[in-house]
Amino acid sequence: EKRGAHSRELARQLGETCYQFTSSHATGLAPDSVTFDQKGVPKASDPRYILRPEIAESMYYLHLLDGNPKWREYGANIFEAIDTYCRTDEAYAQVRLMATPPGYTKHKTALRYGDTSSTMEAAGVGEEKTTKTRLADIKLVSHEDDMESFFLAETLKYLYLIQETEPGEVDLSRQVFNTEAHPLRIFSDEGFSDA
Repeated sequence: EKRGAHSRELARQLGETCYQFTSSHATGLAPDSVTFDQKGVPKASDPRYILRPEIAESMYYLHLLDGNPKWREYGANIFEAIDTYCRTDEAYAQVRLMATPPGYTKHKTALRYGDTSSTMEAAGVGEEKTTKTRLADIKLVSHEDDMESFFLAETLKYLYLIQETEPGEVDLSRQVFNTEAHPLRIFSDEGFSDA
């Protein structure tokens, strides 16, 4: 039991780290792969966001694990970032994350259609005043003509389930999710478990 408690706490810490890293980017989307320098500072080794499900899946399982409302909030924030930056007129697209101009920090997420009230703040070096720039004026992503099938099969499914499933509603001792997030009843020597 002590080992299980340690594993659950480690899972919470990893989930929190993943979300904080993701939300630290101006878009709220994380690069596909990251390397760390000797001081532990992360750097994008592949600056694309390809609509992967792993963070959403982690948020879902953590939501089932402890029911903390922050996992739902994190899921909603991830969906909002995807909808804001990856949605096109035809579908959703993976994106190449552009370098954020130095000194810019995320102020709040912009609405997809160029909400002029959404801004990023930049304080000039050695200046006391803060200037505001519309997010629409800063090219934060470039769309690529690609949407992997796992986006619909997994990423959106987990983001939906976070919002619509209550902790305890899914009994993971009686069913599992396959790689495409389809729930399957567990089969034992006695047959299928009741689900």
